[in-house]
Amino acid sequence: MPPVPVDVLNDLCSRFLINIPEEEKSDQIRICFQIELAHWFYIDFYRQEKPQLPECGMREFTFTVMSHLPFLRQYAKDVDKILAEWKAYKRKVPVHGAIILDESLDECLLVQGYYTRTSWGFPKGKVNEEEDTFTCAVREVIEETGFDIRPYCDPEDFLVQQVHEQKIQLYIAYGVSKSTIFQPKTRCEIKKIEWFRVANLPTHKGDTTPQKSLGLNPNNFFLVIPFVKPLRKWIRAKKGELTKKRDSQLGFVYPSLESMPPGMALQMRQTFDYASIHSQPLPPQHPAPRPVQNPESLLPFESWIQQQQQQQQVVTEEDARGRKRVRIRQIPAWNNFRFDYKNIMKHLS
Repeated sequence: MPPVPVDVLNDLCSRFLINIPEEEKSDQIRICFQIELAHWFYIDFYRQEKPQLPECGMREFTFTVMSHLPFLRQYAKDVDKILAEWKAYKRKVPVHGAIILDESLDECLLVQGYYTRTSWGFPKGKVNEEEDTFTCAVREVIEETGFDIRPYCDPEDFLVQQVHEQKIQLYIAYGVSKSTIFQPKTRCEIKKIEWFRVANLPTHKGDTTPQKSLGLNPNNFFLVIPFVKPLRKWIRAKKGELTKKRDSQLGFVYPSLESMPPGMALQMRQTFDYASIHSQPLPPQHPAPRPVQNPESLLPFESWIQQQQQQQQVVTEEDARGRKRVRIRQIPAWNNFRFDYKNIMKHLS
């Protein structure tokens, strides 16, 4: 490899190393972090403007810098050992970032590093000294995607996983339009930014879902895997919360079975599959619902449902499995309704 020009080394060392405090010049870990900053600057600016400059990795660059600076020459012979200790330390530094979800909550944004061939992950990065976790996450996501997550997430809403010895905390930003243009703020750090369906992401190393749906090995998502199950759980809960909020705004409520007489509750379960709405199991032994042949044979409650439907106060729906559901508009007529318990029990007995 041809050497890095002396004038370039002098500029990089003056920017990142010469002026650090005297007490930190003997701290090998601190020195490695400063050399890493100089390495990024060399790649992002010098080689972008002068592609003829030599391309070198962190090991070669560290050895070159240590050999160039007088107060670091004593460490040059142990560069491999020093870098190994530095990398071990880095793996223990907490990482913060974000899981960015689209408006449907079905897709999330992943990034691919500039020097990683196939690995995908959430935008994130290491916390700086005395930096709070949310500020770190916002900064890292802006650096890697150019997107500000603050309007889209709650600082109290996040997922945390321990990967080996490293704590990874990701805030959840949802409702982001897929038409958003993402542009990294740092050069030569992020190579690709793409949307992925959460359903296509693996939950463990042996999960073949991404191979079938994306043509990618599950190992390509090794830093995503620990978050997939808790993320899917969060999405299910959030979708239910948003559905109830939307229905409340539209004036719909789901009547509770606990407020009905036992016989009426059973009839409701049989007719409208309320177990699918309230997650209440049906009784193990329950009679089949009566076949309705003509309006005269309808039970009182069924007649009432039919009458209210005609008045557009009750909406019945079928889900993807063909099960019936009922939603009742909250209007004065329904508020004042009272069940004729005796008459109902007479017909059900």
